Amino acid sequence: MADKKTAQMGEKMVVQVPVRKATHGYKTNHLDISLTLSESERLADIFSGLQRDGATLKNGKLVGSPNQAIVWILQNMRSVESSE
Repeated sequence: MADKKTAQMGEKMVVQVPVRKATHGYKTNHLDISLTLSESERLADIFSGLQRDGATLKNGKLVGSPNQAIVWILQNMRSVESSE
């Protein structure tokens, strides 16, 4: 568990996600999902951190909701070199 100072300052997290170019099939532009309590708490933490940092979407608007936090994550994904 993070100490009080770390909790106030926040932390950065890295998640490695396998990505493969979708060459065919359905691509959605709308999500309607239900989250577990732990998932919703994690999303709230991410949203809080983005708000604290003044994160903006590609359109220049501040991240103003948990839904926009998910959009921010997708807009800011970067490729990393494999360490294998």
